[in-house]
This record gives sequence, structure tokens and C-alpha cells, in this order.
Amino acid sequence: MHPGFIDIHCHLIPGIDDGPETMEESLQMCRMAYEDGSETIVATPHVNPGVFDNDWETISAGFNSLEKAVKSAGIPLQLYAGADVRMNEMLMKNTDPDEFITINHNNVYMLLEFPDSLIPPNTDHFIFNIKLKGITPILTHPERNYEVQRNPNILFHLVNMGTLVQITAMSLIGEFGENLRDLCELLLTSNLVHVVASDAHSVNHRPPLLREAFNLTAELIGEKQALCLFTDTPGKIVAGEEITPEEPNEITSGHQRFMSKGIRKFKKFFNLFHSGKGG
Repeated sequence: MHPGFIDIHCHLIPGIDDGPETMEESLQMCRMAYEDGSETIVATPHVNPGVFDNDWETISAGFNSLEKAVKSAGIPLQLYAGADVRMNEMLMKNTDPDEFITINHNNVYMLLEFPDSLIPPNTDHFIFNIKLKGITPILTHPERNYEVQRNPNILFHLVNMGTLVQITAMSLIGEFGENLRDLCELLLTSNLVHVVASDAHSVNHRPPLLREAFNLTAELIGEKQALCLFTDTPGKIVAGEEITPEEPNEITSGHQRFMSKGIRKFKKFFNLFHSGKGG
């Protein structure tokens, strides 16, 4: 029996972003996550000025209410607070690391969300500066970014700069389409993923489930490495401990479209052969 999953990206606090609207829905999400195998969740509401005007004060207030409700309901989940911080011009002008909202308020790791359609100008400069301040950015669901889809080696460059990458479980299992699934597999096999998280928003539309994605990851890169992505590395992130990722591999021309599809076809053939159904 492997250790429970640690989900570092989950919109769980009710009423402050596009996650659950009520505490009861938040509790339903917690029960679902625990039954699926999660033992720790970081509640990470959006921080996006003009859209979701959250700060550490509003997040802390909502988190404290959630934590009390989870304990009263007898759900044995360990909860921490953080935020899914949208990368924008206002954020990039900030030079005070104490104002950044980090996971578990440890001033070590911060979830950083790109816009869906582009990589903001001067991203390299911003990442370089916050790394100098001791904060490591974790890019959330970059597989859904249009520029990354066109050129996954953007992540190779950013990982070499010291960023970490978190992909979404639903992307990996194909719920957002075959192209995103294939891209996630390609990133996994290129050592360009460090964490898999749920990015859950509700019980139904985007639930807090990780087990299916864990099983697929274990088939793809082995159970030991899968545990790193779902338990070991996220545990170090919550604790503010240093992480030494494996060396990333640059994605060569042509691999983006064909490498992960080839892996999938090989696995299908392998499974058929060993089940006795293959030729």
C-alpha cells in the first residue's frame, strides 16, 4: 500500500473563486478526495486581480473556516493553504517576496499560472528574480497553454532555469482531449513534470481525483517515479524542503506528435499480448 496522495493544487475554499460555492460542496470534495486516496490537500484559490481579488488575508479566513468544518465532519484530511497565482503585469512588477502567496506560507514554493493563450513577455526575467529571492515557481497546468502546446521545449528552457512543472490529472487521463493527454505523456517521459495535481473545482465538473492518473503514470514511467510525482515531491513542497529534479530531456523535432502516441500503441500491444488476446 503506497502512501496517500498529496494534492498541491485544489480549489477547495468555498465562495472565493470559481471553485465550490458552499461549505457543504467543499466537504463533499474532501470526502471524495480522501476516498480516492488523498491524505493531504493544499487549498489554492485563484489570485487574479480584477477577476479574483484574493490576498493572504481573505484566503486565510476562508481556509480557517474550511479546516474547522473538515475537522467537525470527521474527515481525516490534512489541509494547507496556498494560491493559484495568475502571472500578469502587476505580479511581475512586484519585488517584495513577502507579498507573494506561497504554499503553506513557507516563502519557498509558489503556484504560478500562465494565461491560456500566451507566455507573458519577460517571463524569464521574472522567474530569475523570484528565484534570487528564494522562491521556486511551480507552473500550473502548462499543458493547457497554447504556446506550450505548439512548442513544449518552452518548458525545457524554464525547467532548466529552475522552475517546476505541475500537470493536471484530468489532462493526463484524457478528459480534456487526446492532444492534451498525448502532450502530458510526452512531458512525463521527458522528465518535464514534477507534480501531478487535481486542480479540482467541484464534485462533478472537475473532481479532486488522482488515482486513475497515478495508475496511468505508473504504467508509463514506473511506480517509483509515479510516487515521486504524487507523494514525495509534493510532500517536500508543502514542507518547504529542497527538491533536486531529474535532468530534463529536450524534445527533438517530430517527437511532440509521435513519441507519446507510439508509447500508447506499444502499451496497448503489450497488454494484449500478455492477456493472451494478441497475435
